Amino acid sequence: MELFSRAVENTLIISIKGDISALGGLDLDKKVLKEVEVHHPKRLIINLEEVDYLDSQGMGALIIIRQFTIKNKILFSLVGINDRLRGIFEHSEMIDFFNIKDSEENLL
Repeated sequence: MELFSRAVENTLIISIKGDISALGGLDLDKKVLKEVEVHHPKRLIINLEEVDYLDSQGMGALIIIRQFTIKNKILFSLVGINDRLRGIFEHSEMIDFFNIKDSEENLL
């Protein structure tokens, strides 16, 4: 798993490439929150266009990030979710917990 971040005005966009799983992406929440601490954004967007797989540990990391953004009043969105990932979010009943949008452009 690789993370690529960029700041656009008061928005931090983090694109993830690879699987978000116990094997492929440990410490996702720590890596993302470290970027948030550096940039102090008002909005955080995580782009999942290049993610094909998400396991329960990866979902747990996204939940930690979501809880952090709620506590710190940071707008948080997930974008670029393919049908497979959408099914995982729906099956785990987390689809409504996250603000899921089609693309970054809709948020900027």
